[in-house]
Amino acid sequence: MAISFLRSFFFFLVTAVTLPLWSVLDSHLPERDFSPERCGLRSVPYIACINLAHRREKKTRIDSLFTQHGVHVSFFPAVHGATEVHHSFFTATSCFLKKNHLTKGEIGCILSHYWLIKYAYENTLEAIWIIEDDVDVVKDPYCIDELVEELNELHPEWDMLHTNKLFYRNSNTDSQKIRGKEVNNFSDSIFLLHGKASKRRFPKVYPQVYYKRSLPCSNTLKKITGRGGLQSYILSKKGIEKLYRYYRSLKWLFPIDIEVNFAPNLQLYSPTFDIVTQWFSATISDTKGIR
Repeated sequence: MAISFLRSFFFFLVTAVTLPLWSVLDSHLPERDFSPERCGLRSVPYIACINLAHRREKKTRIDSLFTQHGVHVSFFPAVHGATEVHHSFFTATSCFLKKNHLTKGEIGCILSHYWLIKYAYENTLEAIWIIEDDVDVVKDPYCIDELVEELNELHPEWDMLHTNKLFYRNSNTDSQKIRGKEVNNFSDSIFLLHGKASKRRFPKVYPQVYYKRSLPCSNTLKKITGRGGLQSYILSKKGIEKLYRYYRSLKWLFPIDIEVNFAPNLQLYSPTFDIVTQWFSATISDTKGIR
């Protein structure tokens, strides 16, 4: 019995050390039946909404918001951190997942976004629009077509386009009091852990001031270098490939909306107005508090 245990333990050690990060990550991705339908936009073939199966009320709300504009949303069954992120995942990925920083809910969020990016990469999509189920539609989504066309003309090497100006920090229970208050959550908070991030060999982390840059491109677009929040964003074909390869080689320290900003040479843009943004009346995120 002892010899058998030692053999199994030795095999685990060899596997944990020798397996590439992407192999460990992919082997723990849960299976999903996902067959998206075209959304109706010219510039983006599919809109994929990450939605936990038990949050049917959020799915109904999102479907209604987009349908009234004649836009179709395909729903992806989110990875549930509490029930689908098992101890074996933490053990197998201990070489790059830091349990003291990432909750199970945050890892479920990572795996959900990564699943969709992997799907987009493997199916050679020209673009994909990924949203979470706590967004609000404040402007006709069809205006995305004009923004993407303008971006293709001005900066054809773009990777990611957010669909709101900035991340809004909902720190007040009265949402009307904070509506319109822009907070660059990435710049203001993440560098409390800057020392840990900068010790990684990959990716390179720049001084905090770098991630606060914002350069106007036109009346409707601006180039940015960092922000928090991944509630709604569009990836170009180049962006899909870039993030797919980046996520598979990353030693995770932070939630996905923070780690994405460290992707090497990520060409990141946002509009100068809100289109699809945070839903201020949403209940607390399902990724919070799940250890």
